[in-house]
Amino acid sequence: MPTELQLSSVAGFNGTVPKGLILHPDGQSFVYPLGSTICIRDIGGKNFQKFLQGHTDRVTCLAISKCGRWLASGQQTYLGFKADIIIWDLEQATKLHTLTLHKVKVQALDFSPDGRFLLSLGGQDDGSLVLWDAETGHPICGTPTANNFTNAARFFSQDSLSIATGGNYNLTIWEYNIPGNKLVPHEVQLGQIRRIVTCLDIDPDDQYMYCGTTTGDVLQVSLSRRLLRNSGPAKGLLQAGVAALSLLPSGDLLAASGDGQVVVMACSSGSAPASTSSGTLSAPQGRDLKKLAIVSSAKIAGGQATTIACCRQPWGAPGSPTASSPKAGSTGRGSPTPRRGMSATAPLVAYIGTKEANVFCVEYSPQAQTMRSELVLSAHAGPVHCLAFANQYAELFATSALGEIRVWHTATGRELLRISVPNLHCRCLAFMQDGSSIISGWSDGKIRAFGPQSGKLLFTINDAHHQGVTAIAGLGDSRHIVSGGGEGLVRLWAIHASSQTMVASMKEHKGAVNDIKVKASDSSECISASADGSCIIWDLTTFKRRTSLFANTVFKSAAYHPDESQIITAGTDRNITYFDAYDGQPIRIMEGSSDSIESVAVDPEGVCIASGGADRTIRLWGYDEGHCYAIGTGHSSEVAKVAITPRDPQHKPKVVSVGSDGSVMIWDFVAPLLLETGSSLAPDGSAESWEMVPQASA
Repeated sequence: MPTELQLSSVAGFNGTVPKGLILHPDGQSFVYPLGSTICIRDIGGKNFQKFLQGHTDRVTCLAISKCGRWLASGQQTYLGFKADIIIWDLEQATKLHTLTLHKVKVQALDFSPDGRFLLSLGGQDDGSLVLWDAETGHPICGTPTANNFTNAARFFSQDSLSIATGGNYNLTIWEYNIPGNKLVPHEVQLGQIRRIVTCLDIDPDDQYMYCGTTTGDVLQVSLSRRLLRNSGPAKGLLQAGVAALSLLPSGDLLAASGDGQVVVMACSSGSAPASTSSGTLSAPQGRDLKKLAIVSSAKIAGGQATTIACCRQPWGAPGSPTASSPKAGSTGRGSPTPRRGMSATAPLVAYIGTKEANVFCVEYSPQAQTMRSELVLSAHAGPVHCLAFANQYAELFATSALGEIRVWHTATGRELLRISVPNLHCRCLAFMQDGSSIISGWSDGKIRAFGPQSGKLLFTINDAHHQGVTAIAGLGDSRHIVSGGGEGLVRLWAIHASSQTMVASMKEHKGAVNDIKVKASDSSECISASADGSCIIWDLTTFKRRTSLFANTVFKSAAYHPDESQIITAGTDRNITYFDAYDGQPIRIMEGSSDSIESVAVDPEGVCIASGGADRTIRLWGYDEGHCYAIGTGHSSEVAKVAITPRDPQHKPKVVSVGSDGSVMIWDFVAPLLLETGSSLAPDGSAESWEMVPQASA
């Protein structure tokens, strides 16, 4: 059987998951999903990452136990199938239980305060609330929720038998009846007020619950009376609704809106009033109740917030917060006091994740009532289209997506440079051979070149292709570019100091050009892979076709073997095909996937092929044997591009993949085992003991 590829690092953040960023109780790391992988990342700037893999599709919710030992994660799946919940042991990084009851999607998860129970909420196609035994993984009881969709669910802070849920015009308190083994619902009385609840939080004493709504206000509910007590903000509503909220240790409420505004609201004090029939609040003891007032606000540039994780210390500060008692004191007047051992004037820090895949560190000073934010993590928010390494340089690579190009450090997965061209798709990119520029093709038909260190625009070729630039490569002299377009043209460009001119335009393809590779030894030819079912080898001196490769497929990718005697292709027929580079005849055809293959790459020694595609896996193949000996699973959507790092004796080789889920994953490369000798190949191609991996049988 093929061995499992190990993730080295990941660059990405899925900002579409509500409450998808969780701070570990030890305060040293946070947990977040990326595709079907769960990432555990150090927040002290040490670039430590650990990964949990076991889901078959995109992770949609997370929950961590109060002790910090157990993690629960839920996923989505196809319509008509059941979605899994996995309980993990974080200390051992192992899977404890797989729970399967909900259909299509798991909407929310939460552990009880004592860690005995796990609560799960099904998505729109399921609509059920299930209570599980967290230690054994067995279901205890379940019930349908409200007729309308339920968005959020959580346990009380201290009571392990009480649950709160909120959604489309429903807000319910559930009590677990042990003798009857059932969940008993109690509707919260809101009068005539109708709200769509998006998020919930409960104070440490289980006195009040705070509910964020799409209307832009926050409702304060008395849990003992199950009545609306108060609301806020006092002046105006938060634009685009309340997307996330969390109670701070100081007793204030941190809320984030859909337009990127982050506010701190003071929880008002006073006796709890009753709700009138009109939905308004009556005045307690003859005086008006003050609404939740905003005491501080800030604007983050990352767009709509989806999750808030709170802690005590700034990013990377020494003495970061450690697990403390979940209990807190209370004034008895509606505003919880800070937790024991914490100064009321100490800076409060929260990490806010946004839909645009950014994580901001927001620091709030209760004494000065000021707030400041800093971007600490950023990634592609949408599909990544292309991936490229610099020539003979393995330390960095570039990726492209909607409106941007990013340069990453291979060893750590850290972003080094970002180039922005708003509202345009960068369909392809490559480094010039001398490393002087990053050349890129865009959906507006232009070729743009940028400085790899400064990101400065060096030149633009207008109207390079009238249906967008879909493939690009640089020649060995670093003075010519060959490009392919959506209309099927292959064009050669000469790059001068002050101008760029078209040398030749070659038209034989009848479909879009999906990939172009240049012969590395002398740049005398290139191969173009097209959607019309052909790959054409072009003579770049006469600008005519040398030979053609045909197959009943849409060619997605092509690559030269390092000795340039063979060409590897892949496409929608799910096959990896070896062609003779001289006469274009197929040498070997092997089934490479259960779905379309989007990208293939050959390692610098020519002993391994890497492939990735719509089956969401990365596969490594022995070049001579044609056997798949390693598989990497982590993407939640199709793999758009895969690459193997260039030869570099200073660094171990890696496999890098990018996907339509916005993730950039860096894997540890493993070499195939030589069947004849039983030894494996070293990075320099010599036979010796290195990363021994058993070769799969045919």
